[in-house]
Amino acid sequence: MFNGLFHIRKPDNEPVFGYAPGSKEREELKARLREMLDNPVEVPCIIDGCEVTTGDLEEMKTPE
Repeated sequence: MFNGLFHIRKPDNEPVFGYAPGSKEREELKARLREMLDNPVEVPCIIDGCEVTTGDLEEMKTPE
């Protein structure tokens, strides 16, 4: 038997965007992707919990 009053908040979900052609959200996404492609970063190896960079860069692509 429960001896308390419980108030469960209604969850606040993040907004859902449609990214329709010509929409503001789609243009912002395309701009951010262009920015990321124009400014590559070196992804370090993690060895024994330490970041190790080699300077030996390879191109990484997202799955298609």
